[in-house]
Amino acid sequence: MFNHDKARLILFLGSFFLLGLYFTNQCHAALPSWVTSPPQTESESSTINVVGVGTAQILEEAQQMAVINAARRVVEFLGLSIEESGSLVRTEVEHRLREELKYSTDRIPLKGGFIKEWYFREVSGQYEAFVLVMYPRKEIEEAKQKLEAGKIDKMNHSRLLKQRYSRIQMAILVEESNLGTVSAESIVGEALSEALMKAGFRVIAEHEIGRTNLERLKEAMKKERFFPLEPMLYHQVQYVVTGRVSTHKGSENPGSVLSSHADLFIKVIHLETGEVAAQANLVGVRGFGDSLELAGVEALKLVGHQTAETLINQLTSREEETNGNR
Repeated sequence: MFNHDKARLILFLGSFFLLGLYFTNQCHAALPSWVTSPPQTESESSTINVVGVGTAQILEEAQQMAVINAARRVVEFLGLSIEESGSLVRTEVEHRLREELKYSTDRIPLKGGFIKEWYFREVSGQYEAFVLVMYPRKEIEEAKQKLEAGKIDKMNHSRLLKQRYSRIQMAILVEESNLGTVSAESIVGEALSEALMKAGFRVIAEHEIGRTNLERLKEAMKKERFFPLEPMLYHQVQYVVTGRVSTHKGSENPGSVLSSHADLFIKVIHLETGEVAAQANLVGVRGFGDSLELAGVEALKLVGHQTAETLINQLTSREEETNGNR
């Protein structure tokens, strides 16, 4: 009796194993030939042929991932960098394939579209989706040409702007102190100077203005009276960046990193008209360090970079508007 039951158990386990092996083989055998041996893209082919794969617990998500994967493969086939210009081409390809996906069923792709075949299966509780895409090489080449033309236009526009801004001369007169100590060399002033020059503006050093004109300019900024100044000064400087920035003590908890806060109030004055061309007011920008002084330096660096971006955006917008109205 015992041997009979044992034989039945062995027979049952063997049948279960063979059944599992059968379904496993069926699962692998079920993959269509275009998945296992996708059509090759020859150098003279009019289409770029790729197979995209996506896995997710929801079928629709798996299909979307397969489309994204296919779009990436199309772009990579052309040797474009996804991180750089290729990302724009990929986005265009992906958008087209997603539109086709809306009008496709689970099994049947849109007739006449670039998605030629669909297939999905369930594996370990997830859906695995496959998509065969035959994307016209001509459309990709056109997208590349548009992209390159756009890059050239952008470079030319940037070059023209820098040429225009190079004729605009600016002086930076910012009072700076760190925890009450006046800074000999302004950290914020240096950050502003670097950013303005990178944008194409010309920053005039104090020695280029001359001691006498510099004193007159500082006095005019302090009293906010820009007339009358020496005619030569208006020719030397079109904009003056003026204002003050200071730091004060923040937290000082024992055993923790210390912080100092920076407050900044800066204006960019168009010297000839006295108009405020740009301004920035920042309060409580925190910096951290092993001492309050070092924390103050970090706060000044941070507020300097933030202010530079704000002022440049305002100045370039003003220049664009001014020149556009001419």
